[in-house]
Amino acid sequence: MYQEFSKSVFLVATDDAMNPDIDFLKFLRDDGYKLNTNKGVFPNCPWIYVDIENKQYAYAIPGIPVTGFVGGHAIRLK
Repeated sequence: MYQEFSKSVFLVATDDAMNPDIDFLKFLRDDGYKLNTNKGVFPNCPWIYVDIENKQYAYAIPGIPVTGFVGGHAIRLK
C-alpha cells in the first residue's frame, strides 16, 4: 500500500524523466526516497512529484493530478 502525500510536495519537470538513471532520481534514491506508484512514466508528461516530508516521489499522469504541490508551478531541471 502506498503512503499518502504530505502538503510538502514539489513538482519537478525534466525532459529526462523517462530515464531512471538520471542524476536527479539517483540523488532521490540515494537520499532514501521511495517510488510511490505502480504507474509507468508517460513520455508526454515528464514531471515528477517529490514529497520532501515523506521522502517519496511519483511520476505525473497526463490529465490526472496525483496530488497538490507547492507554488502552483513546476521546478524545471536542465
